[in-house]
Amino acid sequence: MRKKILLLANFSSGKGGGKNHMVSLIRELSLKGFEPVAYPIMPEEGLTSDLILDNTGRDYEAILCCGGDGTLNYLVNYLVRNDLDIPVAYLPTGSCNDFAFSLYGKRNVAAKELVEAIAEDRQFRYDLVRINDTCFNYVAAFGSFTGVSYKTDQNMKNTFGFLAYMLNAIYVAPKELGHYHHLVLKCDERTIEGDFLVGAISNSTSIGGFTPSIIERSQINDGQFEVTLISKTDNIKDLNDLLTSLLSGKPDNVLLTSFHTDRLTIDFADDCEWTLDGEAGGVINHAEFSLLNERQRTYRLR
Repeated sequence: MRKKILLLANFSSGKGGGKNHMVSLIRELSLKGFEPVAYPIMPEEGLTSDLILDNTGRDYEAILCCGGDGTLNYLVNYLVRNDLDIPVAYLPTGSCNDFAFSLYGKRNVAAKELVEAIAEDRQFRYDLVRINDTCFNYVAAFGSFTGVSYKTDQNMKNTFGFLAYMLNAIYVAPKELGHYHHLVLKCDERTIEGDFLVGAISNSTSIGGFTPSIIERSQINDGQFEVTLISKTDNIKDLNDLLTSLLSGKPDNVLLTSFHTDRLTIDFADDCEWTLDGEAGGVINHAEFSLLNERQRTYRLR
């Protein structure tokens, strides 16, 4: 008897790669003995991953998610909310595909090699991080420049890929330097209070297309997440010096605070906008973070 696999393809992410992969994925899954049940994700038409799962049942051997990091985030949150332990294979078709790099060591994956991983049942588990009542796969960030990921024009991202993010970040840099948040962070017996331009809580080996030395040895199933804070400065040269130190593998800049933990809280003195897995996360003034150790099943390529 063929095992059912739910195939969800986001036609809007990146350059519309989900649409291009749909036929080849159905073909490869069928040849491997699976029964693919395929749906396009089109929120504007009422087709979202949660509504599809609600209306089609949940008796799938696996879910193959074809889309961007935001598409995967939406799906994983549904599984956690409904206490479902279904393995999710991720075929990245977004503009940056940060989380794919943490999963596979590369940002582009062929449909055939992912289907082979499913057929050979090469499963493993990775950690999720919870912020209040929402989960994320690889990063929650606030402050200057973090809105670049979701405010960059989609047509520009489709044309220039990751370069679009960089161009937009450079464009907003001068005005963003004057925008900072005063916060109080509590973690175990540590309390940090101050003014910060940027903050990131990550479970990843890549953020924004880069692999800073402070996270390059991190694992997505090591039972900890990484905290990175960049202090306020009025001088763009200070940021250039910080970027140089990060890329040189010497993250000892005075503006940088970084450490590992599995639980913390952050309180802000003003409204703070967040991005979660590269998508708009809304205003969060009180954030409680905790680790869901090895909560999500997925597949390794080799």
